[in-house]
Amino acid sequence: MFHVSRRKRGLWLIVGSLTMGGGIWALHFIGMLAYMPATINYNIMTLSISFAISVFSSFITLLIVSQDKISENNFIFGCFIMAGSLVGMHYSGLKSIHMNADISYNPLILLLSVLFAFIPSVIFL
Repeated sequence: MFHVSRRKRGLWLIVGSLTMGGGIWALHFIGMLAYMPATINYNIMTLSISFAISVFSSFITLLIVSQDKISENNFIFGCFIMAGSLVGMHYSGLKSIHMNADISYNPLILLLSVLFAFIPSVIFL
């Protein structure tokens, strides 16, 4: 692993978390738009929280997995952080939607979405 100064490492973590978190958020946001047949309005504050969840958790995850030596426990913790952020970002993004339709949640589907967020976190992290 390359050794860089603390300042450069911090800068790379910030840029990396903005890139990764922003990319994940944009992917989900555009994906949500693709499935919405009606005119949609968004609560900008809740939408901003959704973005912040994605960027902040990306920062924490990159901080954990960018160590010189990473234990299996830290890796799994990083996967849980990433999966939790995907779920939090997605459902807070859904909460920001204002439209003439009802959004309801099936508990089984909700549980499966959490599981499906964790599996890619393990594979791609």
